[in-house]
Amino acid sequence: MDDRMDVRTRHGLRPPFLALILPAALWMSALFLACQQPAPPALPVIDAASLEPLIAGRIQQRLDRVTERPSSAEAWGRLGMVLDVHDMASEAVYCYEQAQELDEDDFRWPYLLGVLKRGSHPTESLAHFSRAAQLNDDYAPLHVYLGRAYLLNEQLEKASPAFRRALDLDPRMQRARIGLAKVALAEDSLETARELLEKALTQGVAKGEVHWLLAETFRRLGDGTAALAHFEQAEPLGPLEPMSDPLREELQWNEAMTFEWIQRRSDRLLRQGQPAEAIGQWLEALRESPQSPDLLTGLGRTYALSGQLAEAVSSYREALELDPSNIDAQVLLADALVEQQDVPQAIAAYEKALELDPSQAKARFKLGSLLLASGNDEGLGYLREALRSLEQNPEAHLYFARNLKSARRYREAVGAYRDGLEQFPDDPRLQGGFAWLLATCPDGQIRDGAAAIAWARKSADHALNLPALETLAAAYAEAGDFPAALRTATQAVELLLKNHRGDPSTLQHLEQRLNLYRAQLPYHEPQD
Repeated sequence: MDDRMDVRTRHGLRPPFLALILPAALWMSALFLACQQPAPPALPVIDAASLEPLIAGRIQQRLDRVTERPSSAEAWGRLGMVLDVHDMASEAVYCYEQAQELDEDDFRWPYLLGVLKRGSHPTESLAHFSRAAQLNDDYAPLHVYLGRAYLLNEQLEKASPAFRRALDLDPRMQRARIGLAKVALAEDSLETARELLEKALTQGVAKGEVHWLLAETFRRLGDGTAALAHFEQAEPLGPLEPMSDPLREELQWNEAMTFEWIQRRSDRLLRQGQPAEAIGQWLEALRESPQSPDLLTGLGRTYALSGQLAEAVSSYREALELDPSNIDAQVLLADALVEQQDVPQAIAAYEKALELDPSQAKARFKLGSLLLASGNDEGLGYLREALRSLEQNPEAHLYFARNLKSARRYREAVGAYRDGLEQFPDDPRLQGGFAWLLATCPDGQIRDGAAAIAWARKSADHALNLPALETLAAAYAEAGDFPAALRTATQAVELLLKNHRGDPSTLQHLEQRLNLYRAQLPYHEPQD
């Protein structure tokens, strides 16, 4: 019986006991292994309160991404990028280091580390650039930085191949050419240095630095005259002119959240024919900072450039509700109201702008123009006062004269053109505007064909463009030289068809004038 009991004990009690012990042991093993794994790197500490809301919001987005994916090199790298472009270098270095640990084969991380450390830790910077070059030998800016790092460490035999590699990859990389010249100077190869620097000088890059180096080169060559000439052209050496660096430019383009960068991104999208995306840049920023008058003003400007004037006016008004002293929003509101042909509201908006800032000469010009066009002679006073503020600007004289002409104050317009040309005798816009007035003025006492031809020829000497040809043809016709008028007007039509694919309204006007010249008749502007 006892033996049988022992057997039952062995076979009856042990399995339930093991059923309890084994899971516990497995759980303890898993816990032990988990404790041995390193904790995720700590997030960098950012003082968000000291940052602009837009920048703080973008940084928080990147922090959240790292929190979600602490083992992602891309997440850490993107956090580093947004910190980098907003001048938080030490925090960016920390993030790039985490990204590099997580992905040792991505050349971006050692490259960006090298760029950030090149001033404070040149030896570490050289090591980072060397590692980046092992991973990607085809990036020209990297080899320029690598060459500079070798040069700073007096490793001339390594600096020269790095600069040459950069030029092989991108012959426009003048920074590499300047680097080679510095190597040549260090090796006392003065003629080589001179040739490299003179070639760099023709490219218009970093002229101040190149003149300094040429002055030193010629001094050592014993040519004191040339050395002095370059010394006199050299400028005080400031920060080196930035070279083209697509990686860092993309970094700035995608991550920078200052007003300037939002506007640059928006403007580029507009140029690319993507108005919705351009507007979206501002809407995204406004989600982070919905009470920003500057962002609302930027949004309004983009709406206006996209032809959405009602939305532009609404955005400007919202900006002014938040900040009634916002002069940019006030002037842009007035401009948009002019585009909407809401003259009374536009006049009131320009008047408000001048209350806010009486020095706004352009707003004063526009207010004067609207008043004068509305038959209010007070506009002339605004125009004259604005001209006094911008007397050194030939465009201001042109604008003043054109407004007098539009108001049918032809004699005063003649005087305005003469005053402008006395101060700016070689300005082609003033020359052409005066010639057009003399050739086509509705008032016969103002017209003077011979003088119109003289001024039109001077304008055409600067650029034989469509307006210059139109004006010269009208001047010939006013002087009675209809064959010359026909030849010149025909040339204008050919130029229009070639360059503008025959803009219908302009082409129609030119053909109407051609018919007049064929009928031996000059063209005169209609009397309004």
